[in-house]
Amino acid sequence: MGTVRPVADADDPLTLLALGGLAYLLTMLLHEVVGHGVGCILAGGKPTITTVATQCDVQPLAMVLAGPLLNWAVGLLLWRSLADVSSEPASAGGCSGCSLPTTS
Repeated sequence: MGTVRPVADADDPLTLLALGGLAYLLTMLLHEVVGHGVGCILAGGKPTITTVATQCDVQPLAMVLAGPLLNWAVGLLLWRSLADVSSEPASAGGCSGCSLPTTS
């Protein structure tokens, strides 16, 4: 077996940019379509989804709060999924046992 090297020596800027863009798009879809859109339908309204926002012909407080509350809930779930057993966020250094063997 060869030497052991770390999984990643450095973060690839283009990969981070792509992941950031994807995360932004998914956040906007969740907030506008699932949050406000479904909130509008449940309030008895008819949603109009545009590239910028979701409009509803009714404006109850529950529909207005649905997007931010969904963002909070998804963020909390993702935070908890990244937490270790001691309920702290995963460390910035990653796991100490993560390495790939090399052939040289």
